[in-house]
Amino acid sequence: MTALFGENKKFFLGVAALIVILAGAFFGARFAASYYYKKGTETYLQNNFAVAKNNFDISLIFGPKNSRAHFWLGKIALGQPAPNQNVYYPQADYKEAAKHYEKAILLGLEQNNENLYKVALDDLGNAFWNLNELDRAREKYFEKLSKFPDASFWARYFIAWHDFNYLNKPDEALEVLLPALNLASSDNDRFNLFKINLMLARLYIYKNDYASAVKYAESVIESGGPQNKSWEVQAAHGLLAIDYGRQKKFALAESEIKKANDLAESAGANNCILAAAYVAGENYPKAISVAEKIDMATQTYMNSVCVQILAISYLAKGDKINARKYLEEYLSFTEKFTEKNIFVMRNRQEFAEELLKLK
Repeated sequence: MTALFGENKKFFLGVAALIVILAGAFFGARFAASYYYKKGTETYLQNNFAVAKNNFDISLIFGPKNSRAHFWLGKIALGQPAPNQNVYYPQADYKEAAKHYEKAILLGLEQNNENLYKVALDDLGNAFWNLNELDRAREKYFEKLSKFPDASFWARYFIAWHDFNYLNKPDEALEVLLPALNLASSDNDRFNLFKINLMLARLYIYKNDYASAVKYAESVIESGGPQNKSWEVQAAHGLLAIDYGRQKKFALAESEIKKANDLAESAGANNCILAAAYVAGENYPKAISVAEKIDMATQTYMNSVCVQILAISYLAKGDKINARKYLEEYLSFTEKFTEKNIFVMRNRQEFAEELLKLK
């Protein structure tokens, strides 16, 4: 009996020792994971991204299920932001960022830290956008919009942009975009309001609501973009030119296009929009004169506007031969576009119908 008790005692002591060792390893790993995570956040906030990355990597060795560590590694992959510039993350590794954000969400970031989760959805949507994975970007932005509608400035902009440029959904774009005007919560959001205003101006001119289009175009010009030379500011001057053309105030239309061309540092950069302003005022000879001077060698959206103007102008003048020529050219020209915005889609439908009438 004494021998048996001795053997049992040795067994229980061995189990206890093993438990102590395992507990020490477990709590030691937890301590190390916590320590390096804390050091990672400290060095990140000091903008020492290289050291922060190393700390988060070590933290994940000891605690591989830390969703927040993956979040910060996603942030580090984006690099230093460049406020008030066309590209907010000029040195971003979007593929690496997307990898870590997806891992963070998979590991329960939403439950662990809702504020970081909100940021992750925006950043992940932006990463997919820049990787040209538009469907995946839309998925993440829609998740942000559906869960946090009042904190969805960028989600609303992207979804509207996608509706406008790819899905031919102008009504949906307008509905989702308008609330974004009141949702700018950071300096970067407020700086980028000119992008929201321009898209609204283009949507309203599409709907022939010129008063609203002018209102938002003027807001773009007033707030400006990077160095006030962005294409959005040029486009806003172009929209004002079209409105002046509609009123047959051609001198004012020409003045707006000159401003746009000066910003582009090119004498003819926006002349196709000037031709559109002449068409809006039914000055077809002048529209043809301007549009025919444009070099059509490159298949750009702006050049397609000139082809559009030539088709409309010759059709209005009753010149069926040239009308047919440019209607067909426009359809061929724009067929190659990956990005067919709402104007292109409407023109393509109307021009195909006009061609049928000419046969």
